[in-house]
Amino acid sequence: MIAQVVDEANVPSLKCTEVNEESENNNEQKAALAEIKQRNEDLLLLEEAVAKVNALHEHLNFIVHVQNAVTDRIDKNISEAAEYSEMTAKHLDEALRLKYEEREVDEFVKS
Repeated sequence: MIAQVVDEANVPSLKCTEVNEESENNNEQKAALAEIKQRNEDLLLLEEAVAKVNALHEHLNFIVHVQNAVTDRIDKNISEAAEYSEMTAKHLDEALRLKYEEREVDEFVKS
């Protein structure tokens, strides 16, 4: 009689309920596993991206270091060129002065 009432009420049996719960748990586990795999892939991609950024940083650091030495050399060369220009101007002034003095002496001797 109870079995008839249960069958007529369409109440699932305990065995059926357990299978459904296991199926739901299995689906949840599969979903969780899929999410974990996706996160793992994302982390691997992130790790690869960070490694690339690190390599770029090291390369840029090297370039800056090399360029700093070149910049220092350029600065030194500019300073030396300015000093040489000043010395050249002084030497030209001295050469012109000596040239005029020589002309004066030549004119004096000729007269």
